[in-house]
Amino acid sequence: PEAARDVGFPAVLKPVVGSGAYGLRYIADLKGLRTSYEEVRRRCDEFLLQERLPGRGQAIGVSLLLLEDGSLLARFTHRRLREYPVTGGASTLRESIRFPLLEERALALLRALRWSGVAMVEFKQDMRDGEYKLMEVNPRFWGSLALAIRAGVNFPLLLANMALGKEQLPVVDYRVGVRSRWLPGDLLHHAARLFGGERAAAAPP
Repeated sequence: PEAARDVGFPAVLKPVVGSGAYGLRYIADLKGLRTSYEEVRRRCDEFLLQERLPGRGQAIGVSLLLLEDGSLLARFTHRRLREYPVTGGASTLRESIRFPLLEERALALLRALRWSGVAMVEFKQDMRDGEYKLMEVNPRFWGSLALAIRAGVNFPLLLANMALGKEQLPVVDYRVGVRSRWLPGDLLHHAARLFGGERAAAAPP
């Protein structure tokens, strides 16, 4: 309850370690928080309570690979076009883009954390003011990794060569407009939209 007073409602309750929408709960009020808290606590030890941004603002992922001294070795940015569940989950269709402002913010954040290795920094647009807000940092390879590779940024190869101490030129340019789709999830997205609406789509696959 104390955290909820700071975060406000609507809110999102989610595990610290998770995949897609697993264990995620949307909270409308204090009563819903108490119920969902007990459910989530049985599934995991650590979880987050975050503000839920209203509306369907654009979601952007900035993926980076940094050397130990903070130098940028690779960069890739994509936007989500569709996701499942439709109320918030894993992306099912995504597209490579450039977004210099968020790329600069993501790089500044990781450097402030003295980051080394790969990470994807996720932002979402707040439709109330148009600003992009930080959602989370994924300190691992991400589900849409194939899109980055297809667009020209081979993060696994770059990371492997980095671990082997091989010298490499930074990879910061890639093909924009490349799309990739997670077919099973995208079919579920369309089925939920067609037959069940958002309520049905909120249930994890």
